[in-house]
Amino acid sequence: MRKALKRHEDCRRKFIGRFERYGRKTNFKGWPEVTVLLVDIKFDEGRIATDHIWMNHTKQFKGLGDLRAGDLIEFHARVREYEKGYRGRRDEFDYDSKPTEVDYKLSHPTKFTIVEKGAGAIVPVPDFKPKKVEMYVPTKRIMQPPVPKDDPQRSLVDY
Repeated sequence: MRKALKRHEDCRRKFIGRFERYGRKTNFKGWPEVTVLLVDIKFDEGRIATDHIWMNHTKQFKGLGDLRAGDLIEFHARVREYEKGYRGRRDEFDYDSKPTEVDYKLSHPTKFTIVEKGAGAIVPVPDFKPKKVEMYVPTKRIMQPPVPKDDPQRSLVDY
């Protein structure tokens, strides 16, 4: 649990984090989305908030331009509670399995600025466009009556 964030639940704060890399997740409709990993997240006064946080690659992140590994990014976000863990659908939920737990996240991030440029190379934004899936469409088959084996008109093609 992120105990430092728990004390600031439902508060909007300024944070500073170091850009690490891009990632990917599948949204609730099954489409891929680009995510951003920020590490060493600190409050604006310098206290450590959490070791890492994954965020969606939003329009405001895109507005920062090309990011390098190690870039220091300043942003504002609200601290919110969420339920961590997977329960599955109600009919397949196993009550004896590991229970879910409460954790804290940074939601509604805004006002992104690059405070300090990193020394690493520019990290390209991955392109997770869905690939076109070719569907198999069976052709219409014409049913013919069976031909007896001793019929002289039967050809090798019928085998």
